[in-house]
Amino acid sequence: MRYSGTMTLRTLAVLLVAVLVLVLSGCDMGVEKPVKDGTGPLTITIARTREAPDYHNPLDWWTANHPHGISDGVFSQRECMLCHVPQDSCNKCHDYVGVKQVRQDGR
Repeated sequence: MRYSGTMTLRTLAVLLVAVLVLVLSGCDMGVEKPVKDGTGPLTITIARTREAPDYHNPLDWWTANHPHGISDGVFSQRECMLCHVPQDSCNKCHDYVGVKQVRQDGR
């Protein structure tokens, strides 16, 4: 049986794609998520100058829903800056999700 050059190239291409899929499926392609009190460049640190308010609990709920409190006028970003330092906490998450950074003056 005789193989043509096209058949050999097609077989090599299929094998190359299969190997590439196997290699990439074993790689963690995800981006590290910011974590409070974690390790690494996206660690979120919040200086404890005072006790966290009750409305910050549970933290997972607060993390997902605090933008609504700001947009609805329940509190302002300036109030957040009483306890938070944007470059240590707020902006790590804001950069991660692709929203506007918070300035220290709360604007």
